[in-house]
Amino acid sequence: MTNNNSTNDLLQGIGHCLNELEQEYLKVGIDHCKGLEDHSQLSAFLMVGIRSICLLRGMLRLCDPQFLDSYDSVRRSFIESWQLQFEFKLRDSTAKTQKWLERQPEWQADRKKLETVIKKMHGEEGGFTREWAGLSELAHPTHDATVNSVAIASTLFGMNPQPNRLEEEYQKLAKDYVGLVNRVIWLTLQKGDDFIDTSLNEEQFANCLELHKKFLASREKKPDTPATESA
Repeated sequence: MTNNNSTNDLLQGIGHCLNELEQEYLKVGIDHCKGLEDHSQLSAFLMVGIRSICLLRGMLRLCDPQFLDSYDSVRRSFIESWQLQFEFKLRDSTAKTQKWLERQPEWQADRKKLETVIKKMHGEEGGFTREWAGLSELAHPTHDATVNSVAIASTLFGMNPQPNRLEEEYQKLAKDYVGLVNRVIWLTLQKGDDFIDTSLNEEQFANCLELHKKFLASREKKPDTPATESA
């Protein structure tokens, strides 16, 4: 995996962060949710969160120039999972989590609802609907998606007249990945009237807190940046 600049520093501790998150989610599930089998809203939140973390672990393996198109496909699954996890943490999502636990088709997040919560917290929307609309373009066999695959293959075999562009795209991907990890950390740490109590122990997240701090310090807030990435 080719890395440079501050993004590399952030990537180095990702594995430790994912371990902290996954272990604490599982511990709370065992100690407070009867091994994630009590059909509670907290169980639903933790279960979808564990899926989000597992997807991030796989995406870390794909964080390489030659796997850019594979990364895009898994990224869509992560965003879908994380948005649902966000909704399941909201106090007024009890009915939806129960339907989900009963295996009813309630696995798509209400993005308008999430936008309302983010606007209440930060005074601006998170851009979730716009973000979701752009995900399908690269996750499906569209023309742009196949152009990306051709660029990767041609670079690997020395046939791309602009090989440096792949490295540029990789740098964007690496920063994006750190931002996605930060979303899980951000959501994990959120407390307030709108959110259920998760019993997650912040003291178990030393590496996560450090990454979150470094990420915010390195991030220049842009108009198209989801509010959760700069919170």
